[in-house]
Amino acid sequence: MKELLVSALVITAIFTYGALTGDAPLAGKLAIFTLYFIFVGLGFTLHEMAHKLMAINRGAWSRFVMWKEGLLFAILMKVTVGATFIAPGATYWAKPFASREDYGRVSAAGPITNLVLAAAFWMASFPVPLFRIGTIINVQLALFNLLPVPPLDGSKIISWKPEAWAGLFALSIAMLIAAG
Repeated sequence: MKELLVSALVITAIFTYGALTGDAPLAGKLAIFTLYFIFVGLGFTLHEMAHKLMAINRGAWSRFVMWKEGLLFAILMKVTVGATFIAPGATYWAKPFASREDYGRVSAAGPITNLVLAAAFWMASFPVPLFRIGTIINVQLALFNLLPVPPLDGSKIISWKPEAWAGLFALSIAMLIAAG
């Protein structure tokens, strides 16, 4: 849990770097950080927890491993060139004789969680428009993770069930357009 929390805090700091280094009063900076921590931190943490819980459900051992070098690189990229690059770590799991279905289901759990969060934030954005930010962030997390490039989730989902990958990717695009 400590590594998940540290990663979520660093990711939130990267997303809010511009606001945190600006001229806003400290209370405003804390409010922005807290709001983004809800959107980014919750999206990231629940994404990784979903992988872990699905792996356990499939009979596997699982844990999140923070990648300190990736977090440091992400901070340096943001501070030096202003680029947002997120590489906090990954949920590792192991199971004797894991199947393609195991890999696909464990991988799909993360992006599905982001899409569920995006939908919840989208619904909440009608009375509170600020929640639209949470929708967009979580759809972007889902879309990035659905890219069919190893080691991202999309590569494992597409090799298990291409139609499941296509459905999740299409839903993500539709939600991003709707949140626009």
